[in-house]
Amino acid sequence: MIIKETIDKIQSLLSLDEVETAINLILALDDPKLNSEFLNGCSLNTNGEIVLNDFLSQFSDIKYYLFYTIFCLSQDEKLLEKSLIHKNIKKIHIEQYKANDFPSDIEILKNLEELIIDLDYTIQNNDDDNLLQLLPKFKKLKSISINTHGVGEASDRLFKSIYNLKNLESIIIKPAIMSIPIGMSNLKKISNIDINCTELFNISDEFLSLKLKTLHLRSHNPRIQRDFDKMFEYNYKRENKAKTSISYHKIDYYYGRS
Repeated sequence: MIIKETIDKIQSLLSLDEVETAINLILALDDPKLNSEFLNGCSLNTNGEIVLNDFLSQFSDIKYYLFYTIFCLSQDEKLLEKSLIHKNIKKIHIEQYKANDFPSDIEILKNLEELIIDLDYTIQNNDDDNLLQLLPKFKKLKSISINTHGVGEASDRLFKSIYNLKNLESIIIKPAIMSIPIGMSNLKKISNIDINCTELFNISDEFLSLKLKTLHLRSHNPRIQRDFDKMFEYNYKRENKAKTSISYHKIDYYYGRS
């Protein structure tokens, strides 16, 4: 089929709500020219946010699912807009995708340094969770920000997945976490942590003794939990230049997605 006929066929399938049939056809053809046509006019802005073209924007409920499917399939650099070339991408903000799913194929972004996940996605407390499997593959990641569902019960697994990221410098977890397990010392470069401690009841001594630049705590409680007292004691004994800047503010209990 020529490109235009194929595009018309796929558009027709999508219009008839035959989404998976259309996706499977795109995957089966794996045509660089076809993919570049679908992505023509799309880009990533400086904040790592996706800018969609008119073609994809018309499919309101599945437009980001379509984008990521085609984007991850597209590796012909000559045909892609510069910001979409995989090796160029250092920051991406994932805020929409398929319902309760995660675009696991983005592991192709080998040079990713900053990952922002603001997604209607429930992290499963098991080894099969897409996000937990994916995170350790971003070897160059320096900063991660997570705002999803289900972080609480999956806290241990989430942190253990994050502990594989040896270049990580900054962690932001917006929903309430329940625990911080041993392993944070694996992150030799970690310097900034921002967490929701509303439901936090299990904190490793290793975490409490960390030397950070900044620690930002958020909670619906009016005061910091006593569990952090030891951290303040450690910090008090340090020289001024080695002290962690610790900040805290009370938030609405329903802050974030959890």
